[in-house]
Amino acid sequence: MFKVVSKKQVFSQLSLALVIASSCAVANASSDPTRPLVAGLASANVDSATRKPGELVLQSIISPSAGTSPQGGSAVQHKAIISGQLVSLGEQVDGYQVIDISERQVVLQSEDKSKELVLFSRSVVTYK
Repeated sequence: MFKVVSKKQVFSQLSLALVIASSCAVANASSDPTRPLVAGLASANVDSATRKPGELVLQSIISPSAGTSPQGGSAVQHKAIISGQLVSLGEQVDGYQVIDISERQVVLQSEDKSKELVLFSRSVVTYK
């Protein structure tokens, strides 16, 4: 009626359960796996709870391999992730048209104003 289970099997099953539970807890604790570990750089996080309504945040710039383009030329076409939306040159995001994407910034233009979104703030420190 009852199956005899060794201490080794019980320990193994408990260990597996703890590993699964801890990995689920870690996955739920951090909503963005690319979020900086440094507390001072946490402002780059774009959680909807901390982002102001209508605020556009440049999260990432994607560059294809150097020297390649879909048309066979040598021009590099960057793409950007702005407030969770992947955009290319000429596309629209929140009422603005993307007019330039460089390695570190995106320039947006609406009918009456322009915005420049910078990937990294000036607080980034470089060490030699």
